[in-house]
Amino acid sequence: MALTAQEVLNQRIYNFLLRSIRDDDQKNGQLLERYLAGPQSVWETLQEKIFSVKTLWNTTEIADEHLAYQKNIVGWTKDLEYITNRMDYDQLRRLISVSTVLWKAKGPEDTIEDLLRFILQARVRILNWFDYRWVIDEDCLTLENSGQDAWLLDIEDGTEQTYSVLKIVDDGTMDRTLARYLLSLLRAAGERFEVHYLKFMDMFDTDGDAAQWSAFSDTLPNSIGLSVEGGVAKLYDNTTNESMFIANENTSTWGDYSVSVKIRANAVTTGRYGLWLHAQEPSTPGSVPIDGHKIYLDTDANQVLFNSIAASFAALGILYPDVYYDLTVRVIDIDGMVKRYEIYVDGELILSVDESQYRSGYIGLRHEVDAVLEIGEIEVAPIPPETELIDINS
Repeated sequence: MALTAQEVLNQRIYNFLLRSIRDDDQKNGQLLERYLAGPQSVWETLQEKIFSVKTLWNTTEIADEHLAYQKNIVGWTKDLEYITNRMDYDQLRRLISVSTVLWKAKGPEDTIEDLLRFILQARVRILNWFDYRWVIDEDCLTLENSGQDAWLLDIEDGTEQTYSVLKIVDDGTMDRTLARYLLSLLRAAGERFEVHYLKFMDMFDTDGDAAQWSAFSDTLPNSIGLSVEGGVAKLYDNTTNESMFIANENTSTWGDYSVSVKIRANAVTTGRYGLWLHAQEPSTPGSVPIDGHKIYLDTDANQVLFNSIAASFAALGILYPDVYYDLTVRVIDIDGMVKRYEIYVDGELILSVDESQYRSGYIGLRHEVDAVLEIGEIEVAPIPPETELIDINS
């Protein structure tokens, strides 16, 4: 914190010498002035430390070297250094700033999600078996998913009912050990977690937050109809083709992965909508990406499309507008030259295509003219899944 004008004692030791001595020193090599430069530096350092005392209670302005004392005051003592020693100064400041709330409210899932998001600066989601319910007159388990009630089979790869599932996005820089330590501390006593590390996730749970996306229109580049409201992202201009891509992400370093999205067409529209995988950088910067693979749900023809390859949806029923579908594509490398695209709708394999072109690129969502696309959530996970168990007493 900079000192105010009233706090600066702008005095030079050299100026306390008699004027006649200083004049003579200036004429004869400035020996005294240079000699007093050392004591002057010590005085300025002491002055700065004296006036910095007032910042010791300010988590934002306190010097990095003093954070250790502040964290002890709010409960992060020596016994918990295995956690705090793994944090950088920014993470430690965030932890200290919410410690009062943490100790009072730790345990519930909302607290765990909020604190992990804030401290680790990562997207987080918790699922447990309270999120599931049995549907009356139906012999099937479903997930209460932001009111969408999508049909899901074996969503967590057979995770036991005694485990909660935490999904957290690791962009490659996360300290997973720190994440595990924080989760172990924050959870309720005896609660067990299975942690799933994702490459990307967006629940669209904050109105107006489209920070993870870049949106494009094929014909109206300055009037993209992208909105995020009420837990749903919408591309709502049905007079043109619209696309939205995960910003600043390219699959070239991802290896095998799966992308799952809950999407629907607005009730008053029909047409094609779905995923656009491995789109390429356009020749004109800022314009819509090109090429890649379009994987569409076609409500007009009741079929699933991979580019021009079609598979009928009739065996599973009818593709209705205004109904959320769980569209999942598993992208698997076959031999370094060919990628396999396995396309699932609501957990059922509809189409499998091997393709050698466009083996990496941008991931996006798209609708064509006449469709209005609504997205409930999207996540990208590595194949095989990157998971770890946090058991009792671990």
